[in-house]
Amino acid sequence: MTNDEELGYINCWIPSFDLYFSAKSDELAKKKSQAIMFAFIDHYLGNRTKGVKQLALELHKLGFKANNDQNTMANLVRNKVMKAKFSNSPSNIPFEFTSRNEMNQEHELELEA
Repeated sequence: MTNDEELGYINCWIPSFDLYFSAKSDELAKKKSQAIMFAFIDHYLGNRTKGVKQLALELHKLGFKANNDQNTMANLVRNKVMKAKFSNSPSNIPFEFTSRNEMNQEHELELEA
C-alpha cells in the first residue's frame, strides 16, 4: 500500500509484515518491496537443515495461513519441501494509509529438495 508524500517520495507499507519504507516512484516501490520479501525468505532458507521449518513457523506467527493449513504446516515443520500457498489479510490499517493506492504483489518461491 502506498501513501503519496509531498516531498516527492511515496510512503509504503507491507501490511502482512508491518514494514514501512519510502520510494521515489511506484516502480521503485515495487522493486524495494520485492527485495525486502526475498531478503526475508533468504534469511530463513540460508540454513539448509532447519530453514524450511523456521520460515514456515515465522510466516504462521505473522498470521499467514496455507491452503490445507494443518497438513501443510505439519509437513513444513518436518522440513519437507512441498507446494504451499500462504496468504494473509491485515485487519488494522494505519490511519495514514486509509486513503491509499493499493499495489498487490504476489511472489512465488520454488525450492528444490
